[in-house]
Amino acid sequence: MKQGSAVVVLVACILLLARVVEAKPWYQSYEEGKAYFDHSEWSAAEEDLKAAILGREGDAEVVRTYGMHFLKPYTPNYYLGRIYLALISETDPAKARQAVVYLEHSARDLPSGGTRYWLARAYMGTGQKGLAIEACQEALRFPSFPEQEQAAELLKGLTAKPPPIPPEPQPSSSPPPEPALPVFSIAEGYPFRPMAIASSTEPDERLVSVDDVWRLLDVDITWGVSSGYLVLERNRHVLMLYMGVTSATLDGATIPAPTPPIRQGGTAMVPIGLIARSIANLSVKWQPG
Repeated sequence: MKQGSAVVVLVACILLLARVVEAKPWYQSYEEGKAYFDHSEWSAAEEDLKAAILGREGDAEVVRTYGMHFLKPYTPNYYLGRIYLALISETDPAKARQAVVYLEHSARDLPSGGTRYWLARAYMGTGQKGLAIEACQEALRFPSFPEQEQAAELLKGLTAKPPPIPPEPQPSSSPPPEPALPVFSIAEGYPFRPMAIASSTEPDERLVSVDDVWRLLDVDITWGVSSGYLVLERNRHVLMLYMGVTSATLDGATIPAPTPPIRQGGTAMVPIGLIARSIANLSVKWQPG
């Protein structure tokens, strides 16, 4: 019996040692996490970056790995914040809070204009508009950073006066028409797969899923889940849409939104034509199926 117990203990020790030998050093996890981040492989990037933090927690301009090898800079908290910011959705607003935690940590350890800008985006995801404005203002105090013009446009949009909320529409006595499944093209006529229409007035103002807008037009989108607004950014333009409101703000100026965005299921349905015209310089052509 004693000999059997000794064998079990020996096997357990061997397995534990094998795990230790196979474990990646924290700096390798960081480099691989960054590579996954660059390819938008969020789950793999999250796993490696969290492993890096277990070995070396804070962000820094320069950190020593081994011998005379260094990382310049070392920012796992920044990248984790960006990952959670990319994963924000109405069905999982907790991602916005996680983004705030990591980006605040990064901003304390290694202040930069870019980190403050992304922190402002994370604050918008949690509905903290005041903190988002402050973060944008702090970002613009830095002399130069890649997101500088985006931060300026975002601040302009955040500080613009929101349009008035119209009265509630009277319910219609007739049922809405069944959604169509059109095939549509944008600009040069590249075809995209059919998408369900939530409602329509003029063909150019039909509503489509915000997820499809993100995928097809390559638009940066931030939810203000608790405040009922969406911020869409592309080509240095900032468009703010308000749920159920027939006006919007584009780069700080109020513009009409004849077909307002609405909530549907776990997402929002938004006017593809308005978005394409305003921030992507595209026109939408609908072709019947």
